[in-house]
Amino acid sequence: MRETPPTPDNYQERFKIIENEFLALPSIEFLNYEQVQGARDRLIKCCQGFEEEIEFIVSSVYNMIDQREYDLKKTTGRGILSRGTSQRLNVSFAESLFLGTHYLLTHRGEKSYLADLLNLCEAITTGLEVGKNSSKAWESEKRGLIGQVGIYNFMEKCGLSPRLASPKDDAFKKVDFWGELNEETLAVQGKCAGYVRKPAYLDTESKLADWLAAEVGRAGERHKKEATRRAEKIWNDYLRMGSLAIEGKSLRPVVIILPWNSLDHVDGSLKEEYFKDIKINN
Repeated sequence: MRETPPTPDNYQERFKIIENEFLALPSIEFLNYEQVQGARDRLIKCCQGFEEEIEFIVSSVYNMIDQREYDLKKTTGRGILSRGTSQRLNVSFAESLFLGTHYLLTHRGEKSYLADLLNLCEAITTGLEVGKNSSKAWESEKRGLIGQVGIYNFMEKCGLSPRLASPKDDAFKKVDFWGELNEETLAVQGKCAGYVRKPAYLDTESKLADWLAAEVGRAGERHKKEATRRAEKIWNDYLRMGSLAIEGKSLRPVVIILPWNSLDHVDGSLKEEYFKDIKINN
C-alpha cells in the first residue's frame, strides 16, 4: 500500500459542504449518473484536496443507482437480467468495492477520520433513499468494505502478501485478493458474516467441503434453504478460482471467512482474541 496521505485540515467543515451538495440532489428513485457527476464536478472545484473523499462518496451513490436498476429489473416482470446487463452491473459493483476498500486501506490508523467519513457516507446515502429500508443499502455496503479491509489485514498478519484483485478479477474470476505463500500464488475469496463463529482459512476442497457441511448442518430449519444456497455459491466460486491458471506459477484457491464481530467496525482492524489459535500451512 502507498504511504498514508495527511488528513486535510478542517475536514469536518468540508464534509458538511459535501453532504449538503449531495442531499440537494433528487432521491435515489429519480437520480441519474449525470446529476451525480454534476455534483462531483462542483465539489471538486470548491473542495480542493478532497478529491479522494468525493470519489469515495460518488462511488457509493453510483452503487445505489446500480442496485436500484438491478432490483427494478428483478421485480418488474422483466425479471431475468440479460447477460450484458448482469456483467455490467457486476463489474460496477466490484469497482465500487475496489475503490472503497483501497481508500480505507490507505487511511488505516486514522480511526476518528474514517469514522467521520463513514458517517458522512451514511448521512448521504440514507438521505437520498426513501422508505423503510433507507439504511439497508449503506449498511450492506459498509459491511462489504470493512469485511474486505479485515480480510486484507488477516492476510497481512499471516504473511500472505495480499494484493487487491482488479474489479474484473472479482466480477468474473471470483477473486477478491491475490497472495503468495511458499512460492504459490493464492487466489483468495474473502467472506465476512455475522453467522460465522470463528475465522476459517480453507485452502483445500476437503477443508471447504467439511466447513460448508458443518455450517449447513448448524442452520436451523427456517434458515436451512438460505444456508444451502450460500454454501453452493461459495463452493462454485471456489471451483471457478481453482480452474484459473497463471503461466509458470502454481495457483491455490483459498476461501477466508471471518466473523463480522472479529473486526473493528470502523477501520477493519482485527480483534486479537478471535485470532489467537488461527493457523495456516506455512
